[in-house]
Amino acid sequence: MVPEGKSAQAKAADGGRSGTPGEGEQEGSMSYSTENFVRRAVVGLFRGEYAGKFLCSGCLITLTHRHMQRGWRKSEIERSMEAVFKSPEPLTRVPTSICAVCQKTTPCLGALRP
Repeated sequence: MVPEGKSAQAKAADGGRSGTPGEGEQEGSMSYSTENFVRRAVVGLFRGEYAGKFLCSGCLITLTHRHMQRGWRKSEIERSMEAVFKSPEPLTRVPTSICAVCQKTTPCLGALRP
């Protein structure tokens, strides 16, 4: 049964959650969806043009910003990229590698070919 004033589709899209922050969430914090979109864009880069290569955070931020639809702020992508580097699955993080774009030796992410 759906609460009065809320369609079944709206409730499903909402995941049954109210608009208030839940336990453990902070109001104004970066949403999981931003990180999820950034992670998906990064994985897409490594499945395409950058397959088998390693890229540093700075280059990934720039490429992801270009790859994603308009409306995303670079600052949102920068914050999300920190989370992607901390927990890179399904990608691989290497402590030092030469970035395929800028050629600097720095921590990088990449997708190992199967």
